[in-house]
Amino acid sequence: MNKINPAAPAISAPELRRENLRLKGDLQSLARRYRHDLLSPVGSIQMAAEVLAHLKPEDAAEILNMVEILKQSGGEISQLVERVSFLLAASAQPAPSIAIDMAPILAEVLRELEENIGRGTARIQLPATWPEVRGVAAWLRVIWGNLLNNAVRHGGSAPNIVIAWQADPHGFRFSVTDDGPGMTGEKQIALFTPFHRLHAVLTPGLGLSIVERLVALQGGRCGHERPAEGGARFYFTLPTVADRAPDSPPLI
Repeated sequence: MNKINPAAPAISAPELRRENLRLKGDLQSLARRYRHDLLSPVGSIQMAAEVLAHLKPEDAAEILNMVEILKQSGGEISQLVERVSFLLAASAQPAPSIAIDMAPILAEVLRELEENIGRGTARIQLPATWPEVRGVAAWLRVIWGNLLNNAVRHGGSAPNIVIAWQADPHGFRFSVTDDGPGMTGEKQIALFTPFHRLHAVLTPGLGLSIVERLVALQGGRCGHERPAEGGARFYFTLPTVADRAPDSPPLI
């Protein structure tokens, strides 16, 4: 006979309704994202396969071109599956938040981005010190990776990227600022669309929606602002180590 654990936190009816709505939204978003984001690479694979079927051995240049299309399309599919699987696993089985030293996490992310940064002339400015926060290391690597990739891609031909942090009423606020052209008001509206609402507003990519979910699961919030001097700044907050870890992640 199963026994009820009296120490387990009670879940209210409104919380259950919000959780059900989020889960329903996740499923709707998955259905639309997979259909929309897979159509293009799958179509490319089918086209390349049809072309290859009619090529002759002496058409070496065209064969190599089709092979490159197959590799690129396969990579797009793998990235989509990996990103969505990671996000859903994090939502279904949240990892416990622990004290985190941000310095080694940034060092690892920057090493992974070194190839992309090296091809251009991006310059990255880091703070002299880092605070200790409460969070999940694997999730923070994904968050920083997405924000820095965005800054490198959209910061112009020779972006200057500034990584900074400051005390915040919610704990600590971390930011990535570039000096690129910035974003228009229309684009800003859907930047951090929560994953469970992506079926309603189809944004170009999943990166910032993944950031939004992972930050929320750690008890923080994220956003975007345009500095007075131009460019773009993306930020997120995390609780301090002294803050008690939430009993459960935010439902919405």
